[in-house]
Amino acid sequence: MPERAGQHRPGRSNPNVHIRKLRCPIVKMGEKRIAALAERRRLVAGLYIARTPINEIATAMDVATKTIVRDIEWLEALWHKELVTDPVAQRARDLAATNNLERSAARRFMESGDPVWWDKVMKALERRAKLLGLDKPQVGLPGSSPDHPLYVAQGEIDWDSLPDAVMDKMVALNAEILALQPASGGLIVEGEGTVVE
Repeated sequence: MPERAGQHRPGRSNPNVHIRKLRCPIVKMGEKRIAALAERRRLVAGLYIARTPINEIATAMDVATKTIVRDIEWLEALWHKELVTDPVAQRARDLAATNNLERSAARRFMESGDPVWWDKVMKALERRAKLLGLDKPQVGLPGSSPDHPLYVAQGEIDWDSLPDAVMDKMVALNAEILALQPASGGLIVEGEGTVVE
């Protein structure tokens, strides 16, 4: 008996329904398997952050390299999502990676005495300072706005870009600071840049 449009016979595919075939079958995972997967991905993340080659991770975990690659892709997608929603977690992960690199480079420097490893230690220290915001601290000045930021970076000020209101406020603050200076035993600034001890 021929099928009419809109009718469906059991046991046959419905021509009106298009199901995208998955590359791998959906497998219901038990709690133990989920826990094992989570533990493996946690270990893979630690080794990946420590810059361990993928084939060494696969050997250590006793799984195929493709499995590790899929785990790393999953982790990177998760980390990218966290970067958008939780930049503090990303910074913590970057700090952990920097600490691992610094320890590894310091150990190799102590073993070999090769200055290349010392340079890597110093770069790791610079990276940590940058992540923590310790390098070139910038302080927003009064009168700053997102479209016209005014910053003091390492003691340098672009005096020409300061509006008059900001300059007046800075002069007033400077006068208050000078009024608080001790009368003797310290530097006293008088007038136009004259310094008297």
